[in-house]
Amino acid sequence: MELEELKNKIIKEELNINENFGKIFSFIDFGNVNKWFEKDRQNWDNEELEENEKIDIDIKKLEDFTKIFSEKTRCYYGKDPKNKGSINFDYALRRVFGKNNFVSKDLQKIKHYIEDEDSEKIKLFETDDNGKKFVKIRKCNFDVEISVDAI
Repeated sequence: MELEELKNKIIKEELNINENFGKIFSFIDFGNVNKWFEKDRQNWDNEELEENEKIDIDIKKLEDFTKIFSEKTRCYYGKDPKNKGSINFDYALRRVFGKNNFVSKDLQKIKHYIEDEDSEKIKLFETDDNGKKFVKIRKCNFDVEISVDAI
């Protein structure tokens, strides 16, 4: 058995994935990926992270990981067309996952109104014409696209 095959076998065993699972498809809503680890305070070697450090995901390794057990992987990403970094990241995801397995659309900014008692906790807010305070939450729901692709 080659080293790569052994590694894949061990990963499947760790995840309890066996031949009884049938076909597996992976759907990655990338807007949620970094949230997977946002509260982690240790790195992969169990060393404590500095206060300003966080764990980031290597998109190529994520795609390689899903290939171990998935017949197909699709990635979804909400991009900000006014942000060059977001456009570049969109391009990088498209390059890694392939144009047929990558879906993107523009982010929307939704007003979320703030109660007066919460406005002390939130430093950056806007005010509408009626004097009500709100923040704009970035949102890009892919629920429908993922559901249709799953079917």
